Amino acid sequence: MSSDTRLPRKKKIPTLAQREARLGWLLVTPAVIIVLILVVFPVVWNMLLSLQRVRVRDLQTTNFLSLDVSFDNFDRVIGVRDFWETLRTTLAYAFFGTVLSIVGGMWAALVVKKAFIGRSLVRGLMRVARRAPDPLGLFVAVGLVVTLSVYGFVHAGVASGLLPVTGLPLPFVSYGGTSMIVNGAMVGILLNISRQVT
Repeated sequence: MSSDTRLPRKKKIPTLAQREARLGWLLVTPAVIIVLILVVFPVVWNMLLSLQRVRVRDLQTTNFLSLDVSFDNFDRVIGVRDFWETLRTTLAYAFFGTVLSIVGGMWAALVVKKAFIGRSLVRGLMRVARRAPDPLGLFVAVGLVVTLSVYGFVHAGVASGLLPVTGLPLPFVSYGGTSMIVNGAMVGILLNISRQVT
């Protein structure tokens, strides 16, 4: 008579941190898949289309789903006289546009942290938006703060020669009655939102 005296193995219960990590991955995975579909598929599709011979007069009969690839399109484009000059200019715009937007975003994120002239005003305006009592107040406050900030930054860029002349007035400084009335109304709405903080 043999008896099996082995105890049943306890099922390993994941810790709270492990369950939260697994839940986080489960929540992020669909977003990553959607982004890959929305970003990678158009890039691959456009690359395949760029390798097809396409003529304007044949657009109605062209089968874009066929994989007849050739480098005829590239041969014709590279053969154009100003191709390399245009490519250099285009790549410079793309590179500097990307780099400057990343650097500008980082600067905007850190601008409130470092001391500078007008820091209290910017922090105060952002605080109004953050403490808005409802989503409508939040979006209105963010829109007004961004509008006033963009006017100021564009005017500073024009004055320093970094941006072309746009005609945007500097809030509360530039001459113009309509601009002063609209800026005053924007600040009045911001003050009204800040009074309604719960």
